[in-house]
Amino acid sequence: MQQVNVAYEAGDLLQLLELQLRFEQIDPRQASAEAEDRLRHYNTILDQQAKELDLELAELELPWRLELELGPSAPLSPARVLAQITADTAQLEQQTAGLRRDLEAFQDVTRLKAWLNPRGAPRRRRRRDPDLFR
Repeated sequence: MQQVNVAYEAGDLLQLLELQLRFEQIDPRQASAEAEDRLRHYNTILDQQAKELDLELAELELPWRLELELGPSAPLSPARVLAQITADTAQLEQQTAGLRRDLEAFQDVTRLKAWLNPRGAPRRRRRRDPDLFR
């Protein structure tokens, strides 16, 4: 009974079938008559489970396919995903290094002012608009 419970919880239909055949004392004459129908029924169930697994796999792959700009029929391999992660990591490290350089440079107020006003033109004061509601 423990084997049946384990197979049932795991959704292992083939193991359940084997256990059923082992524990039931089926008359060989009866078994051959029912075998064809049972086999068709089991194949239908296994086909349905395979389709459900394919759908579940497609749902798991979808975010990666979108990120890697892959079509539904293009092969998706762990090596390809890892290569993309490595490339993304390198790009983020470059951006972080650039931000650190900028932060260091902006510690100097004159450099910060030059960066804020790249043309070197003096800033004009804004003309105050008259307050119409006074």
